[in-house]
Formats: sequence, C-alpha cells, structure tokens
Amino acid sequence: MCFKVIAKFAVVASIVLGLVGCASCKGSKHKSDAFGVADAATFYGEEITPAQERELLNTKVIYFGYNEFEVTPDNKLVVLAHARKLLQNNNLRMRVDGHTDERGSREYNIGLGERRANAVRNLMALKGVSDDRIVSVSYGKEKPASLGHSEESWAKNRRDELVYEGQE
Repeated sequence: MCFKVIAKFAVVASIVLGLVGCASCKGSKHKSDAFGVADAATFYGEEITPAQERELLNTKVIYFGYNEFEVTPDNKLVVLAHARKLLQNNNLRMRVDGHTDERGSREYNIGLGERRANAVRNLMALKGVSDDRIVSVSYGKEKPASLGHSEESWAKNRRDELVYEGQE
C-alpha cells in the first residue's frame, strides 16, 4: 500500500513540475529571450542599431572621474551592451578590473578600484547577468595605463577594464 501512495505522489509531482517548466518558457526558446535580450530597444531603453551595438562592444574600458565610482550615463550603454553579450552567450564570463590613478594611499585605491569594478558588475546584474559569471578585481594604482604624473595621465588610469573569459 505504501508503494502505491509513493507512486501516485511521483506521478503527480512529475506532472506539476512539467507544467511549471512549460509555464516558465512562455513559448520562448532561450532564457535570454525571457529577459528581453532579443529586443535591443527594450534591453537598452532606447533604439540601438546593430552597428551602434558593435561600436559599444568594441569599447572595453570604462573611465571614471577623480575619486568617483559611479558609471556615467555615457558609459552605461557600453556596460549594457556587454551585459547583453554575456546573456546571449552562456560560454562567456567576464572579469572587471578596477584601477585608480597614483594619488591616495594603497589601501584607499584598492577600495576605490573595487567600488569601480563592482559598479559595473552591479549594473550587469541588474540586467540579469548572474553573479557567478562576473568577477571584479581591484588593482588600485598598481597597473597604470599611463606612467605620467599629469591630469591627462591620471584620467587614463581611472578606469575599469572589461576582460572576457571563455569562448564565443
């Protein structure tokens, strides 16, 4: 008798799980479609042509103002383009390397570089990229892009670098 109850429960559970699985698809073939990734205008919040998106994806460095870590409106579309690319390709992961200029202590700059990298990571997460696909690393002032000691050099060093890992 116990076997019959367990068997009935297993059949009912299979049916329920099957229905739940089908309902979550809503006719979509890919998980990314459910997030609106297929529709660029919905994803970005504005019309973006394929050529504009390619241009955004060619940009792999995000610059920041002095002592700032928020992604500027100009750079937001760049970050969103990379988020969309990650959502469309499950084989890709990303490392966001946060950097600062030479001013400030080592400890302060490591923290600022981390806040910069996390700002990009958090924006991507808001668009649906899972945490396990993005790693943020802070180098602080240890890996300058420019070795000068001027505002022009410092501006080049206040950045995040977007580095893809995996195969397309």
